[in-house]
Amino acid sequence: LKGIDLPSKVTTLKEGAFENCIALERVCLPRSLTTVETHVFYSCSKLAAVSYLGTAAEYEEIFIVSSGNSVLETIEIDFRDTAS
Repeated sequence: LKGIDLPSKVTTLKEGAFENCIALERVCLPRSLTTVETHVFYSCSKLAAVSYLGTAAEYEEIFIVSSGNSVLETIEIDFRDTAS
């Protein structure tokens, strides 16, 4: 799995959803996302592109457990909806 566009109905990424998915390079997060649980992106060493289908303000409202998801804190997120 090199890339994935998550469906618009996804609200939670469950613990370990993509853990150790070492080939994952790209993920697109839906605007509906409210929670990213522990270790969702743990050991996704090639993950270099994360896009979010909402605004930066909406992204800030997502509850992201930091343990195992540090890539979401260090990577530049591409916000697809820049309207405020």
